[in-house]
Amino acid sequence: MLARMGMSLSEGEDYGVVVNNERQFSVWSIDRKLPPGWSFTGPIGTREEMDALLRRQLVETVRLPSVPARRPRGLLHRQPDL
Repeated sequence: MLARMGMSLSEGEDYGVVVNNERQFSVWSIDRKLPPGWSFTGPIGTREEMDALLRRQLVETVRLPSVPARRPRGLLHRQPDL
């Protein structure tokens, strides 16, 4: 079930967050037919509200890969010349 964010239902066009089976997300007008494989998830609101919601969720769920620490060049161990 979709819940409304922000303004009343009579103000402006309503959008919702949609997701497909590959876990791809998008913002979609609730008045338009969804493409096959997509479904609404979460609340409805203005386009701007849904864009902001997706951005917040993306920041909360995406983890950046760990980058190994680099050794400073001056601390590299060299074998003595024989």
